[in-house]
Amino acid sequence: MGNKYPTTIFTDQNQAMARAIEVALPHTRHRLCQWHIFKKVPSKVFIYNSNNKVRGLFHKCMRWCDSEEVFEEAWDEMIKKGNLHNHEWLQDLYKIRRKWSTAFNKDSFCIGILSTQRSEYANNVCHGISKPTSSLTDCFLGLEKILMNWRRNEQDEDYKCSQSEIVPVIKNSSILKQAARFYSRKIYSIFEEEFIKAVGEMSIDFVSTDSSKYIVNYIEKKNQNHPWVVYFDATEGNIQCSCKKYETMGLLCSHCLRVFKQLDMAKFPEKYLLLRWSARARQVFYSGYLLNSQRSNNFQSGRGFIFRNQVSRFAYQMST
Repeated sequence: MGNKYPTTIFTDQNQAMARAIEVALPHTRHRLCQWHIFKKVPSKVFIYNSNNKVRGLFHKCMRWCDSEEVFEEAWDEMIKKGNLHNHEWLQDLYKIRRKWSTAFNKDSFCIGILSTQRSEYANNVCHGISKPTSSLTDCFLGLEKILMNWRRNEQDEDYKCSQSEIVPVIKNSSILKQAARFYSRKIYSIFEEEFIKAVGEMSIDFVSTDSSKYIVNYIEKKNQNHPWVVYFDATEGNIQCSCKKYETMGLLCSHCLRVFKQLDMAKFPEKYLLLRWSARARQVFYSGYLLNSQRSNNFQSGRGFIFRNQVSRFAYQMST
């Protein structure tokens, strides 16, 4: 969840809203909108406008740090490059870094969506279907048209997934075959890209004596990049990477796949096949929903009748 206020010190109203979100929506995480922070930086940090190195490091701190350690290194380098040790606005921004930097939110499932995208996409949709002179009816009809297009595209994608098989780029790879049988077409394309990166670009620099810890790095960028640490428990089949791509997106990263390749594993544990990315996700959901509805039909029949009666009455009152 994003918040448009890029204030360095929370006002009482912002603090109250953050506490209310924590109580009312305990499974969400309150974050600040990065777009508004980017908009405010040029007027607060003047060297940001003229120093490309400082600007690049600030962008890295916002979105491109794989871990908290990488964030701290990039932030310290930015402060030194720009001589910003006594900059009050940046100091206050650093205190609430967990509210805006993606490096501190790797353990939350967000499918890689930034805190700016939700508001930007909603604004783009609303601007496309309405004008300042549009009536409420025009807005409703425009929104209905967009929803129809979304549903049609989703049906087309479901049809393609059910009628055609995915052909892996490496036809003899058992891991890609396993992914192709399970994932939808679009999700498989992301997984395949990670697999190719693991095979062609990644190397393992260190393996612990008990083969539970692996240091993974780029083959050609060892001195320019921060290495990733992968932990693998062979007995339980658990794997975890410091980039936390699976925790964020529900897909295994190239670093974990590189470890599986190192171990010559034919398949990866099925526990890492997330049902929401399956080509059969909709079918499984509706079959489970219908089954549960049939089981509780007798219990819910009276309550359902009352609910439908109330909804019909409310709709009639609204229309009149």
